[in-house]
Amino acid sequence: PYVGGKTTLGRETFLTPIEWKDGWPVAVDKKAFIEVEAPSGAEQNRNKILEFDFADPKWEADWLFVRSRNEECIKRENGKLIMRASDTKLTDKHGVPSFVAVRQPDFECSVETELDFDPQQDGDEAGLAAYLTPCNVYRICKKCENGKNYIVIVKRADDFVQETYRTEVPDGRLKFKINSDREKYEFMYSVNDSEYISAGEASAKFLTTEVADRCFTGTVIGVYTQAEKETSAETVVYSYKSVCQGI
Repeated sequence: PYVGGKTTLGRETFLTPIEWKDGWPVAVDKKAFIEVEAPSGAEQNRNKILEFDFADPKWEADWLFVRSRNEECIKRENGKLIMRASDTKLTDKHGVPSFVAVRQPDFECSVETELDFDPQQDGDEAGLAAYLTPCNVYRICKKCENGKNYIVIVKRADDFVQETYRTEVPDGRLKFKINSDREKYEFMYSVNDSEYISAGEASAKFLTTEVADRCFTGTVIGVYTQAEKETSAETVVYSYKSVCQGI
């Protein structure tokens, strides 16, 4: 736990030594510890980096989806992830959004993706989101409004929705990055391989399981695309990388 005893990682599984007493397993110390004595030669497998280029059309076991995978909007082909914008949004409590994500790997981590997105109408958007529930989600995206394209950051915590960043953006390939530490998320973007621009921060508190009505699944971070109404807009995703910085 962190942020005042709260956590964004959801339920985790730990092993603790036991003794058998009268045919029942009893925890030796009555509670689990993060570090305990282990048999000689035993090592924890620390997966520090997850990196995907979508060369394989099959989904790796690390990928997660909201409710189910949107087969109509998501496909992998020719080393790319093609995502068609769905009018089901990340904040909707029903339906299947166009969203692919990996579980946040640690308190301190960095997640980034590279993509092309050409909006076709007002309300089309695509970007990177940190998602716990439909009511607890942060997103940084490229969005079309009034015929112009913007980089926008939108934070939702329960019924409170706030846009914290907006700037007009030229056409070109985008990189989005979300950095996490024990207190906050930082949102960054790059256009046409320029240096990353820091677009703002958000408290990690509102993506913790205790704040979100004891939702124990934990936060996931992934690529999404959505629209206000049916659209032909597609997002082409070239890469996704998740790096643990706290290990």
